[in-house]
Amino acid sequence: MTLMTNIVQFAYWNVQKKRKGKGHWHMYKPVYLLMVATVLVMVQPTCMLVIGSWNLTNFFFENDPNLGGSGSALVPNTVIGWMIQIFGTYLGFACMFVGVCQATMLHHKIAAKWKAIRNNA
Repeated sequence: MTLMTNIVQFAYWNVQKKRKGKGHWHMYKPVYLLMVATVLVMVQPTCMLVIGSWNLTNFFFENDPNLGGSGSALVPNTVIGWMIQIFGTYLGFACMFVGVCQATMLHHKIAAKWKAIRNNA
């Protein structure tokens, strides 16, 4: 959680310096995207913490004697577990990647470098 909130803070201060003058949405879109990413990425660890701390039924993984294990929340085999894994963790990291690229304007830097390399060739 600390890492995710620090990424949001980094994006906030970065867009304050580099994205002025084109409106609120243009300026803060990466920050909002990273806030959504923070919530999405934190769903699975929070669920695992609550399941482990309060000794609740593990809804990520059904105990299956054929699998030879007692179950793990890291490899889900239930519908709820897979939904949290796909739409929480994976979508959250995708949103984080896009948000960081937008906040740092990495896509513009890569395009400028590509153009410079192609013009020198």
